[in-house]
Amino acid sequence: MFLEEYEQASVVREYLLEMAVALGHSGCEIFPKQDTILSERGDVGNFINLPYFDAELPLRYCYDEKVQSMELEAFLDAIDSKSTALSSLEKLRTKKQRKQFSDGPPCLQHMFADGPVADDRNKKLFMCGVYCRLKHSDDWVQQFETMNQQLFTTPLDAKEVLALQKSLGKKEYFYTCEQEPFKSYCDKELCMSRKFGVGDSEVTAIEIGGLLVQLSEPRLYFLTVSGQRVQLNSEQLQNQTLFQRACMEQIQVVPPIQKPRAWQKLLQSLMAESTKQEVPEELTLTGEFKDLLRTYCTSQIRAMHPEELISGKPWTDNEGFTSFTIAGLMEFLHNRRFKAFTRAQIQEILKQLNGNKECHGHKAINKADGSRSTIRVWWVPAFENIDVSLPVEEINNDIPF
Repeated sequence: MFLEEYEQASVVREYLLEMAVALGHSGCEIFPKQDTILSERGDVGNFINLPYFDAELPLRYCYDEKVQSMELEAFLDAIDSKSTALSSLEKLRTKKQRKQFSDGPPCLQHMFADGPVADDRNKKLFMCGVYCRLKHSDDWVQQFETMNQQLFTTPLDAKEVLALQKSLGKKEYFYTCEQEPFKSYCDKELCMSRKFGVGDSEVTAIEIGGLLVQLSEPRLYFLTVSGQRVQLNSEQLQNQTLFQRACMEQIQVVPPIQKPRAWQKLLQSLMAESTKQEVPEELTLTGEFKDLLRTYCTSQIRAMHPEELISGKPWTDNEGFTSFTIAGLMEFLHNRRFKAFTRAQIQEILKQLNGNKECHGHKAINKADGSRSTIRVWWVPAFENIDVSLPVEEINNDIPF
């Protein structure tokens, strides 16, 4: 859908959801997936694969009414000719009011909007029976039989109707929302608001989806909850109680607690379909370690002679390598409050900085008393000097103070 003017995402999403439900495609992906995004925190929402990338040799096209792929220029012309305004959509919304089941499940309202139907009679009549039992508790059987005669091109025979009445009379059955064909016409939030809809029985009625994983260290997540974005850490995403608290604080929504197995299944689905966002290396723990390593190797504490290695200082030789002891590096990291990596992890990164070659060995040095000693050192390629030279400005000393 192409709009003539920029519009609020929340409003457009509402129209698109109504269209999807009316067409029998409830649950399909709707873009944008969020009413708002937390752009100031690095959130970019969910990506969408647009057509005509690499316009000379695109892999994705738009299609015309004859299901023929359109060239880019033809597609752009079609946008101009098919652009619409929200006011036009509102006219379509009110043009055909669906009075039947207006206080019940929207799925039934859509299915019977154009009059009697012929398919899935048993399933649909059962759903109608649940509606009748809720709305007409005293004479629901009579209302149920009337619907059988009015809503189907060929009503069910008496034997099938009696069997359905017997099942409905047990009062332990409810709307079969997760079954087709109802699932494809489902609008949970609207159904919850209806007097004879699902009420609060649907614990998954709050829409949760559109996960963005920011590949920082530690990880950062942005999740869409009821059309709004919530920022989470790994613990908040994994733990339902912490997740609920984050939603309360950030968007004033309280998602119901689900069964552990259902929550795990939801998380697996969210992670599998998530959008991954790369971040600059400095936003990772590895990047932070490399910055500290550079500071350690190039700061004022660096050694002037190799003998100072024994005191924990780094020393840069004439061959372009900076050597140091692990103990000296670990003390420096401790003083900078960096405790994210173990010695084994640090050694692996040092190896990577040396092109995955071994980068440690023994070095003989002269001690202060004239004796010689051997210590184990590690090395990395010397960092470039990034000192900044500032221009010197002449000062007139004749100016009185």
